[in-house]
Amino acid sequence: GLAARERSSRWCADPRPDEHEGSIVQQESRQDAGRISGNLRYPMSKEAASRIVFLGSGAFGIPTLESLHEQGSIRLVVTQPDRPAGRGRESTPTPIAQRAEQLGLQVRRTSDVNSPEDIRHVRSVEPDAMVIVAFGQKLGDELLENVFSINLHASLLPRWRGAAPINWSIIAQDPDVGVSVISIASRMDAG
Repeated sequence: GLAARERSSRWCADPRPDEHEGSIVQQESRQDAGRISGNLRYPMSKEAASRIVFLGSGAFGIPTLESLHEQGSIRLVVTQPDRPAGRGRESTPTPIAQRAEQLGLQVRRTSDVNSPEDIRHVRSVEPDAMVIVAFGQKLGDELLENVFSINLHASLLPRWRGAAPINWSIIAQDPDVGVSVISIASRMDAG
């Protein structure tokens, strides 16, 4: 077969490496807007924006949330419930909930995203894709069914699967660090 760089793609690598870093563009039809492949750098037009459900809790996900919001793609943000924090043990929203509310996005807090009520709510926005970043819950088959789902994980898998991958990379003094982008399977961290 052809080498990856020789194959045609509906997505285009940006020849200007510093400009538009980290965003994507679709070159053809809207129906492919939820598919991601290759080195993607152009901004996606508002007309081509997918209907995305963003699932996340930790601060690591904020840059991704902001980028997708700028593209007009996010229809719903799902996050963990508020938890007691600090000396006063005051109920505190997740960093994702705080930022999503500042951006004026619809936020749903849940301790079980796989509950029938939460699945119905997610399905009600008719998502083209789900983007998961540091969410902290296993996503069930029913939730994942017929929706392209992609996860941004804060380590080079499989070395630091699970919680706190950045912390473990620092503790282990890993010489090589990075992120992994994987499509989601029904088992956590199975990709």
